[in-house]
Amino acid sequence: MKRLLTIALLVGALTLALCCAAYAAGDAGIYDLEVKDAAATVTVAAADGAAITPETATIDDAQVQLYAGAAKLCVTVPSTAEYVLITMLSGTTPPTAENLRYIDQKAGSAETSFVVYPDAMTKGVTYSIYAAEAGADAPKLIATFKYNTPFLPGDVDGDGAVTETDALWVLQYAAGNRELTEAQLLLADVTGDSFVAPKDALWILQAANGNRTL
Repeated sequence: MKRLLTIALLVGALTLALCCAAYAAGDAGIYDLEVKDAAATVTVAAADGAAITPETATIDDAQVQLYAGAAKLCVTVPSTAEYVLITMLSGTTPPTAENLRYIDQKAGSAETSFVVYPDAMTKGVTYSIYAAEAGADAPKLIATFKYNTPFLPGDVDGDGAVTETDALWVLQYAAGNRELTEAQLLLADVTGDSFVAPKDALWILQAANGNRTL
């Protein structure tokens, strides 16, 4: 009965929570960047616009070139077309409503430049940048990359931040309404007692709103 009451109180807290603050990972960054179009240029930059030089890092036991602290990609696509449409997708398939992560359009020129923001990325997923010129039969693949979100206690859904969604997932697991992988259970056990319980959901909710450090 006490457990059910705790869950009910947490459900209420999650429902009423209005603050959407996120507790973000510290060393996130872009890796496995591959420019696929020889005519295009892609520069990885920090939030202040400064270009980032990649450094060798180990991600999932593999050596990669990591652009740590990446906040945006500056993409230049030379074009004589009337306009150029650029998109960023999760995966490498043509754009759909489900995989579209970014879209912008500009008039074509010798240096048609876009700033693409890799926001809310998922670790290990391949993201693709396409450019579609007016009158072209199909979009051109400009670049692909992956995004690293280091181990972050409480980030159960793996989006690189501790949010109210993570707390909800843990609460659902504690109530028997959601399954979590072994890796997700490690992230969910923020109290460190080797059990995933409503208290973990409460701590994650507090962290998401800036009221606790995990």
